[in-house]
Amino acid sequence: MAAPRKYPDELRERATRLAVETRKDPAARTGAVRRIGGSERWSKAPLKHSGAM
Repeated sequence: MAAPRKYPDELRERATRLAVETRKDPAARTGAVRRIGGSERWSKAPLKHSGAM
């Protein structure tokens, strides 16, 4: 049996979508994942694993 996830799938998907969309803009690209992760109060590790980085 798999361990329960720390973050719900909806939050994971939202953060991934925000990171990917933000990284498309060259002016906002630097630090995008860090800002999004900080605004959602979670680390950037889930974004790394989702492929957003």
